[in-house]
Amino acid sequence: MQPGEHDVYAALVTARNAQLQAQWTRIQIFMAFNAVALPLMFGTEGYELMKMIFSFAALAVHTGLMLSAIRSASWVNFYDQKLALLEELDRENEQRKSRVLVFSSREFKSKQQERFTSRRVFAPIGLVFVLLWLEESIVRCFGIIF
Repeated sequence: MQPGEHDVYAALVTARNAQLQAQWTRIQIFMAFNAVALPLMFGTEGYELMKMIFSFAALAVHTGLMLSAIRSASWVNFYDQKLALLEELDRENEQRKSRVLVFSSREFKSKQQERFTSRRVFAPIGLVFVLLWLEESIVRCFGIIF
């Protein structure tokens, strides 16, 4: 790498790691929200109007979390591609060849495509909860109106 490119590499790695940390934070928010929301919604007797408002709020929160997780995953992929390009810059020059390849290695790419990565596991779970809260919102709304 040329002088200064090491700093760019370090900055991209830092930004990538921040996005990954943000993804895990969103998943934790998602889990904590459901740990509180589901018993309140289905395990208590309460006013239907409050449950309807709560279900619409839960739908909005879950939709926002899902969209932000999708957006974050696209940023992580972007950073991975840029980091791989930086690693590949010196491959033609044998004297300055990268000694350790991480983002441009075959192993890294195969790990990204594995079936049980966090985004592939939690995305369907998140979608199920979005659909659950959408259904609850519709049911509660029609229960109050009719």
